[in-house]
Amino acid sequence: GAELINFEEKTFEYFIPDGRGKLTQPVSCEIDSFGNLFFVDKKRKQIVVFNQTDQGYKYKTAFGENENFEPYDILAYKNRLYVPDTETRKIYVYYGENLNYLFSFPDADNSDSGYIVIPKYIEGFGENIYVTDFVRNTIKVYDADGNFLRSVGTAGTFPGQFARAKDLALDNDENLYVVDAAFGNVQIFNKEGQLLMFFGGQNGNSADMLLPRAINISSDPNKYFEQYVDPLYKLKYVIFVSNQQGDNKINVYGFVEEYK
Repeated sequence: GAELINFEEKTFEYFIPDGRGKLTQPVSCEIDSFGNLFFVDKKRKQIVVFNQTDQGYKYKTAFGENENFEPYDILAYKNRLYVPDTETRKIYVYYGENLNYLFSFPDADNSDSGYIVIPKYIEGFGENIYVTDFVRNTIKVYDADGNFLRSVGTAGTFPGQFARAKDLALDNDENLYVVDAAFGNVQIFNKEGQLLMFFGGQNGNSADMLLPRAINISSDPNKYFEQYVDPLYKLKYVIFVSNQQGDNKINVYGFVEEYK
Protein backbone atom coordinates (compact mmCIF):
# COMPACT_ATOMS: atom_id res chain seq x y z
CA GLY A 1 0.00 0.00 0.00
CA ALA A 2 0.93 3.65 0.33
CA GLU A 3 0.88 6.31 3.00
CA LEU A 4 -0.85 9.59 2.21
CA ILE A 5 0.43 12.65 4.09
CA ASN A 6 -1.85 15.69 4.28
CA PHE A 7 0.05 18.81 5.39
CA GLU A 8 -3.10 20.94 5.58
CA GLU A 9 -4.93 18.60 7.96
CA LYS A 10 -1.76 17.16 9.51
CA THR A 11 -2.89 13.58 8.93
CA PHE A 12 -1.39 10.28 7.79
CA GLU A 13 -3.62 7.81 5.97
CA TYR A 14 -2.93 4.40 4.50
CA PHE A 15 -4.11 3.50 1.01
CA ILE A 16 -4.34 -0.30 0.82
CA PRO A 17 -6.46 -1.36 -2.15
CA ASP A 18 -7.73 -4.92 -2.60
CA GLY A 19 -9.29 -6.96 -5.39
CA ARG A 20 -7.89 -6.30 -8.86
CA GLY A 21 -6.05 -3.25 -7.52
CA LYS A 22 -4.22 -5.13 -4.76
CA LEU A 23 -0.59 -4.08 -4.54
CA THR A 24 2.02 -6.76 -3.85
CA GLN A 25 5.36 -4.92 -4.07
CA PRO A 26 4.88 -1.24 -4.94
CA VAL A 27 8.20 0.55 -5.48
CA SER A 28 7.11 3.90 -6.95
CA CYS A 29 4.01 6.02 -7.52
CA GLU A 30 2.95 9.05 -9.55
CA ILE A 31 -0.11 11.24 -10.22
CA ASP A 32 -0.82 12.68 -13.67
CA SER A 33 -2.81 15.74 -14.82
CA PHE A 34 -5.91 13.58 -15.42
CA GLY A 35 -6.09 12.58 -11.75
CA ASN A 36 -4.75 9.06 -12.33
CA LEU A 37 -2.71 7.51 -9.52
CA PHE A 38 -0.08 5.06 -10.77
CA PHE A 39 1.80 2.42 -8.79
CA VAL A 40 4.77 0.50 -10.12
CA ASP A 41 4.30 -3.02 -8.74
CA LYS A 42 7.54 -4.95 -9.05
CA LYS A 43 6.06 -8.33 -8.11
CA ARG A 44 3.01 -7.97 -10.38
CA LYS A 45 5.31 -6.66 -13.13
CA GLN A 46 2.66 -4.11 -13.92
CA ILE A 47 1.62 -0.51 -13.60
CA VAL A 48 -1.54 -0.44 -11.49
CA VAL A 49 -3.79 2.56 -12.15
CA PHE A 50 -6.43 4.21 -9.96
CA ASN A 51 -8.56 7.25 -10.73
CA GLN A 52 -9.73 9.86 -8.26
CA THR A 53 -13.42 9.93 -7.32
CA ASP A 54 -15.51 11.58 -4.60
CA GLN A 55 -15.04 8.39 -2.59
CA GLY A 56 -11.26 8.35 -3.03
CA TYR A 57 -9.08 6.45 -5.47
CA LYS A 58 -10.74 3.55 -7.29
CA TYR A 59 -9.10 0.83 -9.38
CA LYS A 60 -9.07 1.66 -13.10
CA THR A 61 -6.73 -0.74 -14.90
CA ALA A 62 -3.33 -2.43 -14.86
CA PHE A 63 -0.92 -2.88 -17.74
CA GLY A 64 2.49 -4.21 -18.74
CA GLU A 65 4.07 -4.61 -22.14
CA ASN A 66 4.80 -8.35 -21.85
CA GLU A 67 5.51 -11.11 -19.34
CA ASN A 68 9.14 -9.97 -19.06
CA PHE A 69 8.15 -6.41 -18.16
CA GLU A 70 10.20 -5.21 -15.14
CA PRO A 71 9.07 -1.62 -14.41
CA TYR A 72 10.84 0.25 -11.62
CA ASP A 73 9.84 3.92 -11.69
CA ILE A 74 7.31 6.11 -13.48
CA LEU A 75 7.06 9.69 -14.75
CA ALA A 76 3.86 11.50 -15.73
CA TYR A 77 5.03 14.46 -17.82
CA LYS A 78 3.29 16.64 -20.42
CA ASN A 79 0.43 14.19 -21.05
CA ARG A 80 2.92 11.38 -21.48
CA LEU A 81 3.78 8.51 -19.20
CA TYR A 82 7.42 7.30 -19.15
CA VAL A 83 8.17 3.88 -17.62
CA PRO A 84 11.76 2.56 -17.28
CA ASP A 85 11.90 -1.22 -17.83
CA THR A 86 14.92 -2.96 -16.32
CA GLU A 87 14.33 -6.15 -18.35
CA THR A 88 14.37 -4.73 -21.89
CA ARG A 89 16.59 -1.78 -20.82
CA LYS A 90 14.27 0.73 -22.41
CA ILE A 91 11.85 3.47 -21.40
CA TYR A 92 8.29 2.87 -22.60
CA VAL A 93 6.23 5.94 -23.49
CA TYR A 94 2.42 6.18 -23.35
CA TYR A 95 0.12 9.08 -24.19
CA GLY A 96 -3.06 10.66 -22.90
CA GLU A 97 -5.76 9.63 -20.46
CA ASN A 98 -6.18 6.26 -22.18
CA LEU A 99 -2.44 5.51 -22.02
CA ASN A 100 -1.93 4.66 -25.67
CA TYR A 101 1.51 3.18 -26.34
CA LEU A 102 3.74 5.48 -28.44
CA PHE A 103 7.32 4.16 -28.57
CA SER A 104 10.31 3.08 -26.50
CA PHE A 105 13.89 4.32 -26.22
CA PRO A 106 16.87 4.26 -26.42
CA ASP A 107 17.27 2.40 -29.68
CA ALA A 108 20.97 1.68 -29.11
CA ASP A 109 23.42 -1.12 -28.40
CA ASN A 110 26.05 -1.45 -25.71
CA SER A 111 28.65 0.52 -27.69
CA ASP A 112 26.47 3.64 -28.00
CA SER A 113 26.74 6.47 -25.46
CA GLY A 114 22.95 6.61 -25.15
CA TYR A 115 22.64 2.95 -24.14
CA ILE A 116 21.39 2.23 -20.61
CA VAL A 117 22.41 -0.98 -18.83
CA ILE A 118 19.73 -0.78 -16.12
CA PRO A 119 17.32 2.22 -16.28
CA LYS A 120 15.70 2.74 -12.90
CA TYR A 121 14.78 6.30 -11.94
CA ILE A 122 13.37 8.99 -14.21
CA GLU A 123 12.49 12.71 -14.16
CA GLY A 124 11.64 15.43 -16.66
CA PHE A 125 12.42 19.12 -17.10
CA GLY A 126 11.62 21.38 -20.04
CA GLU A 127 11.98 19.27 -23.16
CA ASN A 128 14.35 16.75 -21.58
CA ILE A 129 14.08 13.42 -19.80
CA TYR A 130 16.67 12.37 -17.18
CA VAL A 131 17.26 8.67 -16.42
CA THR A 132 19.52 6.95 -13.87
CA ASP A 133 21.68 4.14 -15.26
CA PHE A 134 21.99 2.12 -12.06
CA VAL A 135 24.86 -0.08 -13.32
CA ARG A 136 27.06 2.56 -14.95
CA ASN A 137 26.30 5.08 -12.19
CA THR A 138 25.52 7.97 -14.48
CA ILE A 139 22.54 10.09 -15.44
CA LYS A 140 21.52 9.92 -19.10
CA VAL A 141 19.72 12.91 -20.63
CA TYR A 142 17.39 12.53 -23.64
CA ASP A 143 14.95 14.79 -25.41
CA ALA A 144 11.22 14.00 -25.18
CA ASP A 145 11.44 11.75 -28.25
CA GLY A 146 14.25 9.64 -26.81
CA ASN A 147 17.25 11.12 -28.62
CA PHE A 148 20.38 10.99 -26.45
CA LEU A 149 21.84 14.38 -25.48
CA ARG A 150 24.47 13.93 -22.77
CA SER A 151 25.52 12.19 -19.53
CA VAL A 152 25.97 13.66 -16.04
CA GLY A 153 28.45 12.12 -13.60
CA THR A 154 30.50 8.94 -13.77
CA ALA A 155 31.19 5.93 -11.55
CA GLY A 156 33.69 6.60 -8.79
CA THR A 157 34.22 7.82 -5.24
CA PHE A 158 35.11 11.47 -5.82
CA PRO A 159 32.73 14.46 -5.72
CA GLY A 160 30.69 14.55 -8.92
CA GLN A 161 30.84 10.76 -9.21
CA PHE A 162 28.41 8.06 -8.06
CA ALA A 163 28.85 4.72 -6.30
CA ARG A 164 25.15 3.78 -6.04
CA ALA A 165 23.10 6.40 -7.86
CA LYS A 166 19.37 6.17 -7.22
CA ASP A 167 16.53 8.67 -7.52
CA LEU A 168 16.86 12.13 -9.05
CA ALA A 169 14.95 15.41 -9.11
CA LEU A 170 15.23 18.86 -10.70
CA ASP A 171 14.41 22.29 -9.31
CA ASN A 172 13.02 25.24 -11.23
CA ASP A 173 16.54 26.36 -12.19
CA GLU A 174 17.23 22.95 -13.81
CA ASN A 175 19.67 22.03 -11.09
CA LEU A 176 19.88 18.25 -10.88
CA TYR A 177 19.76 16.48 -7.49
CA VAL A 178 20.96 12.85 -7.39
CA VAL A 179 20.61 10.48 -4.43
CA ASP A 180 23.55 8.17 -3.77
CA ALA A 181 22.82 5.30 -1.37
CA ALA A 182 26.51 4.37 -0.93
CA PHE A 183 27.60 7.90 0.01
CA GLY A 184 24.37 8.58 1.93
CA ASN A 185 24.03 11.98 0.33
CA VAL A 186 22.51 14.07 -2.44
CA GLN A 187 24.75 15.78 -5.01
CA ILE A 188 23.56 18.88 -6.88
CA PHE A 189 24.64 19.64 -10.47
CA ASN A 190 23.83 22.68 -12.60
CA LYS A 191 22.24 22.34 -16.04
CA GLU A 192 25.71 22.06 -17.62
CA GLY A 193 26.40 18.98 -15.47
CA GLN A 194 28.91 20.71 -13.17
CA LEU A 195 28.86 19.75 -9.49
CA LEU A 196 27.67 22.57 -7.24
CA MET A 197 27.55 20.96 -3.78
CA PHE A 198 26.28 17.98 -1.82
CA PHE A 199 24.38 17.52 1.42
CA GLY A 200 23.70 14.67 3.81
CA GLY A 201 26.18 12.00 4.81
CA GLN A 202 26.48 9.04 7.14
CA ASN A 203 27.98 10.58 10.27
CA GLY A 204 25.20 9.71 12.69
CA ASN A 205 23.70 13.21 12.81
CA SER A 206 19.95 13.83 12.61
CA ALA A 207 20.35 15.53 9.21
CA ASP A 208 22.24 12.58 7.73
CA MET A 209 20.86 9.85 5.49
CA LEU A 210 20.92 6.07 5.82
CA LEU A 211 20.56 4.22 2.52
CA PRO A 212 18.58 7.05 0.90
CA ARG A 213 16.45 6.04 -2.06
CA ALA A 214 13.99 8.69 -3.29
CA ILE A 215 13.90 12.48 -3.51
CA ASN A 216 11.21 15.05 -4.22
CA ILE A 217 11.55 18.84 -4.55
CA SER A 218 8.63 21.24 -4.24
CA SER A 219 7.77 24.82 -3.27
CA ASP A 220 4.11 23.97 -2.63
CA PRO A 221 4.43 23.03 1.07
CA ASN A 222 6.72 25.95 1.94
CA LYS A 223 4.20 27.58 4.29
CA TYR A 224 4.28 24.51 6.56
CA PHE A 225 8.06 24.68 7.01
CA GLU A 226 8.91 28.41 6.97
CA GLN A 227 8.80 28.50 10.78
CA TYR A 228 12.02 26.47 10.87
CA VAL A 229 14.01 28.92 8.71
CA ASP A 230 16.17 31.76 10.01
CA PRO A 231 14.26 35.07 9.50
CA LEU A 232 17.18 36.39 7.43
CA TYR A 233 16.42 33.79 4.76
CA LYS A 234 13.42 32.76 2.71
CA LEU A 235 12.54 29.19 1.91
CA LYS A 236 12.75 28.52 -1.83
CA TYR A 237 12.27 24.73 -1.97
CA VAL A 238 11.40 21.92 0.40
CA ILE A 239 13.37 18.75 -0.33
CA PHE A 240 12.12 15.35 0.85
CA VAL A 241 14.52 12.38 0.94
CA SER A 242 13.35 8.91 1.97
CA ASN A 243 15.67 6.49 3.76
CA GLN A 244 15.51 2.70 3.63
CA GLN A 245 17.02 2.24 7.08
CA GLY A 246 17.26 4.15 10.35
CA ASP A 247 14.70 5.84 12.57
CA ASN A 248 14.19 8.81 10.26
CA LYS A 249 12.51 7.36 7.18
CA ILE A 250 11.85 10.78 5.61
CA ASN A 251 14.31 13.68 5.93
CA VAL A 252 13.09 17.20 5.16
CA TYR A 253 15.61 19.80 3.97
CA GLY A 254 15.15 23.44 3.00
CA PHE A 255 16.82 25.22 0.10
CA VAL A 256 17.01 28.83 1.26
CA GLU A 257 18.18 32.15 -0.16
CA GLU A 258 18.99 35.41 1.54
CA TYR A 259 16.44 38.21 1.42
CA LYS A 260 17.62 41.02 -0.85
